[in-house]
Amino acid sequence: MTTEVVTHLLSALGPGGIACAMLVLARLSARMYETTRGTPAYRWFYVAALLLTISAAARVFGVIARTPLQDSWLWVILYDGLPAIAVMVGLSAAWHIWAWLLAERD
Repeated sequence: MTTEVVTHLLSALGPGGIACAMLVLARLSARMYETTRGTPAYRWFYVAALLLTISAAARVFGVIARTPLQDSWLWVILYDGLPAIAVMVGLSAAWHIWAWLLAERD
């Protein structure tokens, strides 16, 4: 294995780890939704986790096969854009769900 292959494989761990964190936040927020019956905004965490999983899969696919796709703007969106969008979606969902914690302090 070359250094480039190892680097690409390790780069998939970042979005994969953040996707796991989004799934944990989704489960915690779903449990809170069951008790408070608020808005089901926790579903956006699943959307963010899906986007991050697609990005991680694209990074692993970039190691397996060199395609013309990797020289296009679509690759930039898959590689860098999806994680950025996913983190923004997760951040907005977290703010919507957990903002009451900031409002409760004196």
